[in-house]
Amino acid sequence: MPGYYAPTIQTIECYPCPPGTSCEVDGLFEAEICPPGTYRSTLEVDGLPCKACPQGTWSKNWQLREKGECNRCPTGTVCPVQGMTSPCGKSDLPTPFSPVVNLNGLPVPEYEYPSYNLPPSFSSYECLKMNPGYTQGTMDPFYQEFFYGELVPPYIDVLGRGAHFRSSNDDNLKYQETAKCYRNKGR
Repeated sequence: MPGYYAPTIQTIECYPCPPGTSCEVDGLFEAEICPPGTYRSTLEVDGLPCKACPQGTWSKNWQLREKGECNRCPTGTVCPVQGMTSPCGKSDLPTPFSPVVNLNGLPVPEYEYPSYNLPPSFSSYECLKMNPGYTQGTMDPFYQEFFYGELVPPYIDVLGRGAHFRSSNDDNLKYQETAKCYRNKGR
């Protein structure tokens, strides 16, 4: 009967499939192990088939016995489907916006300088005009590399980089005290 197995020919009474396994068909002599990205506790709780780890979790391990054994996806990432077998890779992570300062007209990462010896900041116009086509009014947003505004918390690292950007000027800030020029090469 589904949900049970009989390990030997002499078995008089079938055994319920143990947690981490599934017995979906009649006549099994061996319980089928739940594959990576799935789990199953008991027949009463989870039913017959192995269940997929929910969205926001993943697992590379076989034979998970409960939903709590699925790993949470790393902070700042999204695991958009059920049953993932690997966390989001580096290529799935958002490219951070890095603050840049004006070193003789060249954009240099702000974190390379101590706060007491920081080169001047770019103005919004200076920042945006570093993008191809900006001064001619034909800038393609797909190729935009320089942005002026502020980062949106909470994912801002110790170097002042963050994954979420909000375009703004100094008069309309919500999260930071001053707007800055940011570079993001991977958008």
